[in-house]
Amino acid sequence: MSADDDVVRVRMFGIRLPAVLLLASCAQNPAPASPATPATPPAAPTPTLPSNPKGSAVLEYVGGTAIQAKDPKALSAWYTDRFGLTIAGEMPGGYYGGFEWNGTSFNIAIVSAGGDHPGAAPGTAYLVFHVGDYDGFLAARAVRQLTPFKTTGEKGDKFGRFASFHDPEGNEVDVWGQ
Repeated sequence: MSADDDVVRVRMFGIRLPAVLLLASCAQNPAPASPATPATPPAAPTPTLPSNPKGSAVLEYVGGTAIQAKDPKALSAWYTDRFGLTIAGEMPGGYYGGFEWNGTSFNIAIVSAGGDHPGAAPGTAYLVFHVGDYDGFLAARAVRQLTPFKTTGEKGDKFGRFASFHDPEGNEVDVWGQ
């Protein structure tokens, strides 16, 4: 992996790079210095990455998503009772819920298929949730007669362990943890 790859990846996540990394990615070999002329340091480059101050016009997090359902009430109950994602609010055309983690809210709406609200069509949504206690989460689902249709096994992969479930409308819902 080259320094350019690192810069691209960090820019994608909106993290400000230290000037050393910026210089490393675009540095060139200096010309030999003339003994008659004293060397003068080059001017510091102007950073080109955004600093993302609070309230700036950049994306900060995913605030929510919507899933269309043939039966929004039943699907909301499944997420609340069997999967552990509280969907408790009612709105015109559906239900909503979510959670807060680390100061950030995640909201999900389950709305009527073919209604006025946009969202993934029934059976086409794909959600991935991180869990701090992977084995504990799976054990709690098993008590509710919910077992994954696929897992990455005991060791998982380079990103962790994954378990995949289908909700009653056919959407894939994964959990990821260690």
